[in-house]
Amino acid sequence: MERFLAARALLAVIDLRGDDEAGLSAIATLADLSRQGEFAILALADSGRSSGIAARCFEAGATHFLDLDHAGADLSQALN
Repeated sequence: MERFLAARALLAVIDLRGDDEAGLSAIATLADLSRQGEFAILALADSGRSSGIAARCFEAGATHFLDLDHAGADLSQALN
């Protein structure tokens, strides 16, 4: 996390597809570090594999969510 903060990045991208719980934990940790909205947190997940994952991401502190199960999901557009 120190390296991320030192970089002064404006966006953290967390991919939850491999492990929802680890991803949610990472989102919560980053959200605690960004209490004043210094950066956005984009969560990538697959709602077809994990029911209710979008709500859980937002509850953990994600500011944005991209459902990779959706045919129109476009990561490059989400990053812009």
